[in-house]
Amino acid sequence: RGIGPWRASNYYENYLGYVAAANDRTCLIMQIESAAAVDAIDDIASLDGIDVLFVGPADLAASMGLTVGERHPDLTAAIERIATVAAKHGKALGIDATNFEFFSLFREMGFTFFTYGLDTSYVLDSARAASAQLRSLMKAKR
Repeated sequence: RGIGPWRASNYYENYLGYVAAANDRTCLIMQIESAAAVDAIDDIASLDGIDVLFVGPADLAASMGLTVGERHPDLTAAIERIATVAAKHGKALGIDATNFEFFSLFREMGFTFFTYGLDTSYVLDSARAASAQLRSLMKAKR
């Protein structure tokens, strides 16, 4: 991470205090996004200071030669392996839940930290919906 103390140090009012405590107050998340990372997951999870193992399923699938977005048994097995090792080492689990259909499965595996979607997608979806509604309203006046 960068030092980035602007807001965290109360706009430099407590810079030295921020620097002294930053590492203890920082959550370290390791992204697991390749077949090689899955192969080394026990070594990765055993490292001190790592708080969360975060799975990027799209990149992981691509790394495994699988079609991104498909629920492939090999991808599920890799994610289950990560979950098992995380539990063994007391690490929290995170994942990019690219599809709500997978959410329950991930919860059952022990995942508690989820991301979903992209800020740009949310903005585009809202803009498209507003545009469609405006077009509909414009047609209604004719």
